[in-house]
Amino acid sequence: MPDEDAVSQQDECVVLAHGLWRSNLAMLPLEWSLTDAGYGVVNVDYDSTSKSLSRLAEEDLRPAIARCESMVDGPVHLVTHSMGGIIARTYLQGRTLPRGGRLVMLSPPNQGSVLVSRFEDWPLARHILGPAGLELSQASDSPLRNLEPLTVDVGVIAGTSNSPWTAWVPHTDLPQPHDGTVSVESTFLPEMRDFRAVDANHVSIRHSEEVFQLIRKFLETASFSGEGAVPPHDEQL
Repeated sequence: MPDEDAVSQQDECVVLAHGLWRSNLAMLPLEWSLTDAGYGVVNVDYDSTSKSLSRLAEEDLRPAIARCESMVDGPVHLVTHSMGGIIARTYLQGRTLPRGGRLVMLSPPNQGSVLVSRFEDWPLARHILGPAGLELSQASDSPLRNLEPLTVDVGVIAGTSNSPWTAWVPHTDLPQPHDGTVSVESTFLPEMRDFRAVDANHVSIRHSEEVFQLIRKFLETASFSGEGAVPPHDEQL
């Protein structure tokens, strides 16, 4: 049951957007946490390897935000994991979220993906990564590199624990610290209002109660501390 102090149901809604090679099942623990806290939730399910970032933003994320908006009278927020954060940034080019909604990004490759850049010229790369995955390249002409700054309140949470499930991936090009897939450095966004590094890998970050608490705090206050201050990045690593 929701806590007595939780956001009243139908007051605010959160759209969840998963990452590459996943489905909305990956965001279920977070969906349950937010529902228990009193938020309406729309957990987007999209085929991450079938479309470009712009098509995913318009054809999958935009209808989910509209659905969330129709469910509540208050703000519509976005919480994303990995590539879902870049889809959110693509959608928010020239846009804001309804009624002052906020964005929390988990492990977003905001500065591009070292691993995508390493494998993008492989013959099967387009088949494996899909159009959107390839657009996460660090190349100067990639769509990711040409996104404009956001005007919504943005909070970023990065993982610092290497992930056992990605042990097969050559990590030598990933700057430390990293979560096994995305480096902490790559998650930074100049316009972010707050940042946190947590002891989690690229998978466990979306199952962490600590992360859930940080998300709820940012949605409520636009900061992870509840005080509105942005700690220096190097003090958190």
